[in-house]
Amino acid sequence: MTLEPNDFRQRLFNAQPMNPELHDTYRRELDSILYQTHTARSRLPGITLLLICVGVVVGEIWALSFYRNQGPVFYIPAITMLLVCFAAALWVGRDLLRGKSVRKDALKVADMFYGAASILMVVQLFHGLQAPSNPASTFNTLFLFVFLFICAAWSFSARITASELAAREQTLRLEYRLADLAERIPK
Repeated sequence: MTLEPNDFRQRLFNAQPMNPELHDTYRRELDSILYQTHTARSRLPGITLLLICVGVVVGEIWALSFYRNQGPVFYIPAITMLLVCFAAALWVGRDLLRGKSVRKDALKVADMFYGAASILMVVQLFHGLQAPSNPASTFNTLFLFVFLFICAAWSFSARITASELAAREQTLRLEYRLADLAERIPK
């Protein structure tokens, strides 16, 4: 019978309670790793993404209401981008209003856009199959491939950052636990 790493870690942490001063220091450093407090400079990319998402949402609502009976090649990408941009706008807007954001949430937003770009690419490829002799039917695939590549790079970068944060978090936990145990060992 093997112990799960999380169970073993929790049992190690529960072996002896940490002193309050060390625990407060640990909590502050852990919060600085997990949460990013926004400054005027760090708000700019968030505001830019928020404005782009709101613009896409407004544009998609207008397109869905203006162009009727277009078929699934139009509706699937439009609804996909509407939903993804709406969710991202809510997420970014909430973080901007709070003044801080959870660093791991960037992974979720990047994955949403990567999934949307994948759906758009598949729909565009099926659209191109309807008229394979017409180069214009597959021309948009080039632009969608660039969008997919950018979203994939963003998603991979966010995953690497999330794994670095998790490693730093675990290292911090172990360092403080060892420091607390070192204080308790008689000299």
